[in-house]
Amino acid sequence: ESIDKSGEDPVIAALRPYAAPDDDDGFREPYTFPKPFNNTSISKHEVTTDDVSLVDHFINVEHSYDNNDTKTNLDENSDIRDLNGTAENVTISRPVHEDVVTKFLRLIETQHLLGENCTAGTHLNLGEGVVDRYAQERFRIEADVAVNRANMLTRLWKYAGPSVMHNEYLLHASVFSMVEFDDDIFAAGNCYDQLQYKDYQLFCPFAYRLPEGPILAKDLAVEYKYLSNTSEWFYIARKNAERVIRNHNQFRRGFNTYTYNDTAHTDREPDEILSVTYEDGKWSKPYYDCGGGNIWMLTYTVPFFGYSNGSYFFKGTSGIDIDLRRVDIDQCPMRSGSTQLNIFAGTDKCKKKTTEELSFDDLQRLKN
Repeated sequence: ESIDKSGEDPVIAALRPYAAPDDDDGFREPYTFPKPFNNTSISKHEVTTDDVSLVDHFINVEHSYDNNDTKTNLDENSDIRDLNGTAENVTISRPVHEDVVTKFLRLIETQHLLGENCTAGTHLNLGEGVVDRYAQERFRIEADVAVNRANMLTRLWKYAGPSVMHNEYLLHASVFSMVEFDDDIFAAGNCYDQLQYKDYQLFCPFAYRLPEGPILAKDLAVEYKYLSNTSEWFYIARKNAERVIRNHNQFRRGFNTYTYNDTAHTDREPDEILSVTYEDGKWSKPYYDCGGGNIWMLTYTVPFFGYSNGSYFFKGTSGIDIDLRRVDIDQCPMRSGSTQLNIFAGTDKCKKKTTEELSFDDLQRLKN
């Protein structure tokens, strides 16, 4: 259902500016939105800031618990005149602001309506604190899928080599299976560094769920050049890879034997790779994935390595995407001494005198 309850048309309501209705600060005159909806042009306010992070809309917004209106006496507002010329008991009301959760949902709904009418990339993000540590730990199993795949790719590039890895269908099937593995995984990809796959400038086999249900695998690099400065996830993965290579102490060792004949195996052959762990990866800030799945998502990315002349080097990334609709918004007040980043903390509308708020974990402890 529409997040706007004012009775306006849902599309027009979602495209209104995110400030209070009476607050024109920071906005220029409306201009006609270029893309028609049902053959009707939409007016849209233009934000004057150059910062692409949507979390700026939340800065300096105090939490509103009772959603009260601000009342101003007539004497304090020279623009209001009583027909009888008296100022007694005359007040005006105007909303203080939208609470932070309403703004957050409005931002997501607006971009959702725009859909593919965006610039390919991940630069449109919601900033720190939108998803707290609980959400990240909730998807630890899914993140470990990316870690496992990263170590498999390192092993394949070291021992199988180009004769196997230059089969693009194999790499498509790999990311396809990652999405199939878990319903919480919306998409998965393995993005290669510059000129690290065949003679391609960039290459990123990427699989994601289509709205109608099936999974589509494609080369994301065709439409998204992820080496730009706004692709923080790739830059951080490269830096983490450099640290693991420099420390040179995370090895996984094993052996392989192969079929010699119907009754015997070959001698053991060593299998050793420089590996990555969950701690070598990084969760992103929530962002709008334009050109990929075209939804708001949260991404975990970890590096994998190439091997040449006895040395490991950064070759690419293994990552999974979580649909932001699967992440809960925690509006409970912060616990005393908590250091978590959560801009939604304390934004509930509960009556403080008669209600005690408990997180799901607290309820479980009480129940036990």
